[in-house]
Amino acid sequence: MALRSDFTTILVNEHLGDKVQDLNIPWAQFVGNQTIPKNFEIDGNPRGKAYLLVQAFGVEEYGHKILINGTDLSGDDLMPEAGGWQTWMKVFDSSILKPSNTLQIVRNASKGNNFVILNVVIHWRESD
Repeated sequence: MALRSDFTTILVNEHLGDKVQDLNIPWAQFVGNQTIPKNFEIDGNPRGKAYLLVQAFGVEEYGHKILINGTDLSGDDLMPEAGGWQTWMKVFDSSILKPSNTLQIVRNASKGNNFVILNVVIHWRESD
């Protein structure tokens, strides 16, 4: 069985937090504690491991969650940054991927952290 790689890019462009004015990024929509669920489709049958890349600004605390189809990818999904824009990679089992999927990022409100999510890239391998 031949495998091929595929991916999708999801524009999130949302500011998570409790104060609109905390970050000076006016083009990011303020949404509170969780991003608006983003839908994405895939073709084929995902196999093995997949990964995603998250582009974010202002992450200062641990404990935020990345959900695909409601499944928490667990672990430290977003890490505190060294300043500016950062990109994180998270490896996960592709069995949670379906033909129709949702992505959502949930802020740990107890930390008081405000941050922006710009793009998420999801990459998987699939059989023909």
